[in-house]
Amino acid sequence: MMKQSSSEAMLSSSAVDKSHYSISWEKPLSSSRDGSGGAQEIMAVDRPGEYTAKCRWTVESFPCLKAKALWSKYFDVGGYDCRLLVYPRGDSQALPGYISIYLQIIDPRGTTSSLWDCFASYRLSIVNHVDDSLTIHKESWHRFSSKKRSHGWCDFTLNSSILDSKIGFLFNNDSLLITADILILNESVSFSIDNNNELNSVAGPMPDVLSGNFTWRVNNFSLFKEMMKSQKITSPVFVAGECYLRIGVYQSVVNEQEYLSMCLDSSDTEKTVLSDKSSWCLFSMSALNQKPGCTHMNKESYGRFAADNRSGDNTSVGWNDYMKMSDFVNPEAGFLVDDTAVFSTSFHLIKELSSFTRTGGLIGGRNGTRYGQMGKFTWTIKNFRRLVNLLEKRKITGLYIKSKRFQIGNRDCRLIVYPRGQSKAPCLHLSVFLEVTDSRSASSDWSCFVSHQLSVVNQRSDEMSATKESQNRYSKAEKDWGWREFVTLTSLFDQDSGFLVQDSVVFSAEVLILKETSLTKDYTEADSTNPVSQIDNTMKSSFTWKVENFLAFKEIIEKRKIFSKFFQAGGCELRIGVYEVFDTICIYLESDQSAGTDADNNFWVKYKMGILNQKNPAKSVWKESSICTKTWNNSVLQFMKVSDMLEADAGFLVHDTVVFVCQILDCCPWFEFSDLMVLASDDDQADALTTNPSEIIGSEESEEDTFQYFLSRAGINLALGENPSQLQVTLQEKFLMDAGAISGFLTELRVYLDDPTRVKRLLLPTKSDEYSPSLMNFLMGVKVLQQGIIDLLLDKMVEYCQPLKKGSHSDGCVAATSSVSKSEEVLGLIVNSLKTIDAVVPQGCSEFRRRPYSATKIALVLDRAPKHLLQDLVSLVPILVEHSEHSLAAYALIQRLLKPEAEISLREAVYNALSQLECDSEVWEHILLQSYEFLSDSYEESLVATIHFILKIASQCQQLPEAVRSVRERLKSLGADIAEMIRRDINSDFLLSVIIDVAGEEAYLSSPAEIVRPVYPSSKPAKDWDKLEAEVKNKQEKDEKLDGDAAINKFFSDIYSSADEDMRRAMNKSFAQSNGTVLSTNWKEVGTKKVESTMDMELKKWEY
Repeated sequence: MMKQSSSEAMLSSSAVDKSHYSISWEKPLSSSRDGSGGAQEIMAVDRPGEYTAKCRWTVESFPCLKAKALWSKYFDVGGYDCRLLVYPRGDSQALPGYISIYLQIIDPRGTTSSLWDCFASYRLSIVNHVDDSLTIHKESWHRFSSKKRSHGWCDFTLNSSILDSKIGFLFNNDSLLITADILILNESVSFSIDNNNELNSVAGPMPDVLSGNFTWRVNNFSLFKEMMKSQKITSPVFVAGECYLRIGVYQSVVNEQEYLSMCLDSSDTEKTVLSDKSSWCLFSMSALNQKPGCTHMNKESYGRFAADNRSGDNTSVGWNDYMKMSDFVNPEAGFLVDDTAVFSTSFHLIKELSSFTRTGGLIGGRNGTRYGQMGKFTWTIKNFRRLVNLLEKRKITGLYIKSKRFQIGNRDCRLIVYPRGQSKAPCLHLSVFLEVTDSRSASSDWSCFVSHQLSVVNQRSDEMSATKESQNRYSKAEKDWGWREFVTLTSLFDQDSGFLVQDSVVFSAEVLILKETSLTKDYTEADSTNPVSQIDNTMKSSFTWKVENFLAFKEIIEKRKIFSKFFQAGGCELRIGVYEVFDTICIYLESDQSAGTDADNNFWVKYKMGILNQKNPAKSVWKESSICTKTWNNSVLQFMKVSDMLEADAGFLVHDTVVFVCQILDCCPWFEFSDLMVLASDDDQADALTTNPSEIIGSEESEEDTFQYFLSRAGINLALGENPSQLQVTLQEKFLMDAGAISGFLTELRVYLDDPTRVKRLLLPTKSDEYSPSLMNFLMGVKVLQQGIIDLLLDKMVEYCQPLKKGSHSDGCVAATSSVSKSEEVLGLIVNSLKTIDAVVPQGCSEFRRRPYSATKIALVLDRAPKHLLQDLVSLVPILVEHSEHSLAAYALIQRLLKPEAEISLREAVYNALSQLECDSEVWEHILLQSYEFLSDSYEESLVATIHFILKIASQCQQLPEAVRSVRERLKSLGADIAEMIRRDINSDFLLSVIIDVAGEEAYLSSPAEIVRPVYPSSKPAKDWDKLEAEVKNKQEKDEKLDGDAAINKFFSDIYSSADEDMRRAMNKSFAQSNGTVLSTNWKEVGTKKVESTMDMELKKWEY
């Protein structure tokens, strides 16, 4: 672990004599500084060059030292005072029994100066005098300054290994030799801002710097060339807006070619705990050619920089392949002259102001909310015309500016503006978009429904502002919505238009986020007594969608629909949609029709939709319907009057919350039932494909004949080949390509295996040898059958686990014991068959779709299976569980370990199985928290496996610091000797690298972020509903004359009430599918096609 010394305050700052030649001296370590009691030290410093030095520090009588800390004499390197710090028994952050060693560098002008820093690469070593290969070396680098004077390792090595005289570290009167190889970067910088005033100091108080140029000259570049292969050298920082930036240079390998890499980094010089300071920066980076008249290497980029990336801003932007290293170091090229390289960056920042207010009351005609789900963000760019002129001059297109983050409903929001438009040339419009992300979760399945109103504010007349409004569901894959053609650039820059005033443009975003929670769960009907059918046939899915600020969206659903996130049921992606038409609440279920879905998968889904009565569930309103996911995507159900639903005593709206529930009653692939049964004819044998396993068959003829007859009906033939002892598994080619036939065969196979004797017969080895295959193994050798047979065997395991549950009647003890014995035997045979899956060769059509609830089934089996089968069952979990249910399987496995009766020996098998599952970060975070409990009662091999697993999943969910702390606390509790033994058993390189990466003061290992540019959706202007006045009349005044929207609504309501069934279906479908922009009464016209919206708003992805 690398850190800054905590004892700097007590260190002496007195300088010592310095020389540019090899020097040495001997002097007792001062008892006034370290209390060492007169211990002797010998110092020798070799200086191959002005900026390089090798220090050899010999400490005599090292085992007898009582001092807490020792430090060497100062020695000069490159004009800076350096010395070594040693804690013989470790400092406050070290593990028990470890030595801590640090390098300290100060400015010889005095420690009171705060304007100095230097970059150093160094290696510290403890020399072994018996075997040089045992010498302990550790290398690092650091930019030292008045605030960061010390750098090194708290856990350098074990004290016991150093003190052991047989190992060879101690020599001559128990002396210890510590060496330090130090390289100091010889550098100079210059910094100029727009008024051309050059600043020699780039730290400290600065004016508001919006543009400038920073030049960094490295005068001993080759000295650091080897180090740059694994680390980067960095310049001093310079101020830019609200940030401190610096140049970083390193070496990368791209397509087997060495490149010089450059980036612009942000740095938090104040080390603040949390800061919202950030600046948007357009910059260019140059490698200057020092030959007169030659061309510099130059590249441009942009981004919003901040001290950390917690708010989604950049900390590093640059290029791994800036230029070929061979071109840079070529003496004739002019970039490296007399070992000097010059790097430069020029930058331009936008001058901006932003404000955010959480709002209640009315916004855009909408009711406010008390949940903090609504707010208004205003963003002013003050040097807008200058920025656009700069982009035109540099011929930069497609550039976008991100605003600072503002938070609504725990979501991170930003405005994104394309000053010259997002569309390709000619650029005629300003483009504006809203980005919504969730920085709290790395999971890919988060989503939220957002209603937003974006504006380019007219600073002279607010009524003339350019405003557009829409509603969309945001997610990790669809996080950006907006308009490419928001306002024309001609109007924007017109001096009389009011949009650009004093070179400033004002943008605003009024955002309302749906406060919602959703839950998908399985439920089982209680009317089935068969344990297998209870899990396989009557287990259903239920999706509950709770809208907790319904009234805020009341006016929105009158014009548009709101919809839930997608949920999965039976292989389908489904969601609930809600809207209002003619004061009637309408709800529908629709499937995912996005471009990424498989167009060939067509499912029939039967469902029951309901609005939950939260005061009296018995009064909940339910309706049933069905959809076909591809041919008829949604079916609208009319529930009740909106006014009735909103009544205070009705029970449907409680505390502004409405609960919608969708129960999936059945879901299956859509197919013709005539295709289920395929009977083979003798003529079809010519089309057969054959696989010939080399194993010998020895079985009873009667059962084999029965099984062969059953298989032949479905197109499979088991026959003897030319070798009477060799079995041929023959499968018709037509059968391979017919999914319906495969479904029929697997259905009949389930019925066939209802007889327990047949199950055992198919699972027993075909020879007396226990390793020979069974008939079931041969069937699993056909790829198209494999997934279906896995489901079948999983169901059989569930069935045979049921008798294992103890009964309550004493007179059934003998029968129960016999049943348990038989069930355990069949379970063992099933496990052995499933262990052969890996050797399958794919052939034929696509794999059979797995049945749902595989994770639930395997959890039941793990809970009730015999202990001697648990190791094998756990190892099969990644094979048995459908990919979409990996998260559920992970929870089941970790819960199995948390049970009181769980054996510690099972942990390693569970860790291995979990490592093969694919889950999102939220799942891994849950598993990680549970895994910490296993550290306390794990020892030896079990502890090693637990530490391995914790560090592995911690790296997947970005929780390494917490994991390392937990591991270190556990190792501390074991004591030094046992902790070291455990550390040796673990992959030491990995563990140490993790600890160093987490605990180091600065982490420069990551490559700079690649530059990406987003693409966003667009839309035509929406109707200005806020300017349409609707007069609300008392319904008791029946004869009163209506006008405005009321007259329009009554007109359509009268049409709907007097319409026949086909007209109503046409009106519902056209209104729902077109997002409220089309209303048709002709069912013949809209009944056979999808009604497209007349709005042009569309979703666009990021362009890379």
